[in-house]
Amino acid sequence: TAGLVNATGIHGVRISGGGTIRGDGFLWWNAHWAQAGRPDKMDTEMRRVLEHEPGSAMAQRLMLKMVPPQPILITGCRDVLVEGIHIVDSPSWTLHTLFCEDVKIRQVTIRTSSRFGMHAPSTDGIDIDSCRNVHIHHCDVSCHDDNFCLKSGRGAQGAAVNRPTENVLIHDCVAREGHGLLALGTEFAGGLRNIIMRDCRAEGTQMGLRFKSNIGNGGAMENVVAENIVCTDVACPIRFRLQNNYAIGGKLPDGYVAGPAGIPHFRNFTFRNVKATGADTCVSMVAYADRTFDNVIFDNVELEGRAGVNLVNACNWDLRGLRQVRCAGGRPIALRDCANVTLPDWYDPGADYPPEAPLVRNDPLPSYHDHCGFC
Repeated sequence: TAGLVNATGIHGVRISGGGTIRGDGFLWWNAHWAQAGRPDKMDTEMRRVLEHEPGSAMAQRLMLKMVPPQPILITGCRDVLVEGIHIVDSPSWTLHTLFCEDVKIRQVTIRTSSRFGMHAPSTDGIDIDSCRNVHIHHCDVSCHDDNFCLKSGRGAQGAAVNRPTENVLIHDCVAREGHGLLALGTEFAGGLRNIIMRDCRAEGTQMGLRFKSNIGNGGAMENVVAENIVCTDVACPIRFRLQNNYAIGGKLPDGYVAGPAGIPHFRNFTFRNVKATGADTCVSMVAYADRTFDNVIFDNVELEGRAGVNLVNACNWDLRGLRQVRCAGGRPIALRDCANVTLPDWYDPGADYPPEAPLVRNDPLPSYHDHCGFC
């Protein structure tokens, strides 16, 4: 994939100056939905061209299968600084660093327009991919996919390259429209470790802290700290989705068996001083029966939403620091097939609770009953 601004194999990269990079992503977004057979997601004018002028040059351009460019792509570089710029309407991932070391990103603003209500597919904000020693701060991201995202390669190829993303600090940042304030995965075959996010907030984002993978991807996600986080009107403030295979719709084929190297590992997570209000589901976690999320600590966490904390196959979770879960119905904490989960003193697992309240958003998140099977 090419970038509008490219840097490859350079020691000492500087992209700064306070200007604006315009990706003009509208044609690319429309082309994506045209080729996907979803003209309902296109803007009005492009849909008219496709339907009523199929032989026109514009209609033919919409059907060209080309990889959309990224506004900024930095590959194999050291001592990288991206500062003080504004990036608008990216065709694809907006700011992507790959195989880099000693990266600083600060005071960057990213915006993706909601033109005619259309969705801009795969328009991540900041993607850190197989990089080490990364410092991101005072950035403001509004996009149509993950806002701040960490990756490290997919499947066997990513495992063979074996370049982790590690030693990352993100602080004093804001996520607005988008899929996740902090998203780890889906691809992390090379590993993600030593990640800190602090003093950040999500405002109206689909998810707050989002951890995702799938069987076959492999890799280890470990030593993650999120502290001093505020989520306001976020559908799911903390979400673990460990069956996130886009290529097969989240469902494994019958008879599929992954080798040990293809099963991801997850361990050592701390959520400290996290506050969320206006959620649909406060915490949603579904792990694999033979590969659980291990050693997760909640410390001074307060959550408010329509549904509470729902865990499946959790192992070694300490919820004593979960100070408050206020939900409109159902159990504040619901567990299935979990082991060694320490509950807060205020929670009575034997008490009767009112029925679960319906979710209020038309959101892709699975509901309480959809993925947990509780009754």
